[in-house]
Amino acid sequence: MVKKLFFNEQIMAIYQNLFNKVFKSQDIKEASEQAPAILYLVYENENIVGFVSGYPTNKITFYIQYAGMLKEYRGHKTLSFFMEATNKIHGDFQRINCMIKNNNIAAIKIALTSKFIINGIKQDKLKNLFVELTREVCHG
Repeated sequence: MVKKLFFNEQIMAIYQNLFNKVFKSQDIKEASEQAPAILYLVYENENIVGFVSGYPTNKITFYIQYAGMLKEYRGHKTLSFFMEATNKIHGDFQRINCMIKNNNIAAIKIALTSKFIINGIKQDKLKNLFVELTREVCHG
C-alpha cells in the first residue's frame, strides 16, 4: 500500500527519520535540508518499508528527489514496492523524472525494469555523474 502525504512540519520528522535510516551513509544534514512537496510512503501491512519524495515540476510531471527502502526490506521486494509507488504517482502525474548516480547500478536496474527510459546524463558541481530517466503514461 502507498499513502500520499503533502509535506508539512508534522511530516518533516517522519521524513527525516526515515531518510536517515535508508541513507545511513549520507550526511544527516542532507535530510534536514530536504523539503519535498509530496511524500509517498510505502507500507507492508502496517509497517513503513520505504518512500518516494519529490515535487511537481509542472502539472503533468513529478520529479523524484529521493526514493529508498529500509535495509530489512531490500532485495526481491524492492522492485514490487517501487513499482507500486510509481503506479500511485502515475495516478496524479503523466510523467515521472529522476536522476540516479551512475554508479548506483542496482537503482538504475530497478528503474529500467520499472519502464523508465534513459534520456540523458548530467554532471553536478562536484563532478558526480547522474543518469536521467523518465517514465511516462498517457491518461485517457
